[in-house]
Amino acid sequence: MQPLPSTFRSDGYDFTLIKRTGAVALFSKHKRGHKLTHYEVVIIQHMPAQTLPGGYNYPEREVMPTAEQWGTFGWTPIDLTAAHKRFDVTVRALGKP
Repeated sequence: MQPLPSTFRSDGYDFTLIKRTGAVALFSKHKRGHKLTHYEVVIIQHMPAQTLPGGYNYPEREVMPTAEQWGTFGWTPIDLTAAHKRFDVTVRALGKP
């Protein structure tokens, strides 16, 4: 399985992994040219291997939750303190130490 990278760019934002326990991850999210840093806590999702109609093959991989899954598998806390709290609550809810 291809793991979710610890740094990546998506929708104009640079994401950097702060910490991860199992499938729960805390990322900082920063837009180039802006001063604010945002945070996202996610439950990483798994996608099976697939071949698109154009013939492009995707391996089995980890992905961020979709927009439709936000609020169930992803959250955008107001600051880093709140992000750490959400991370801890989510890890406990999934039964991890």
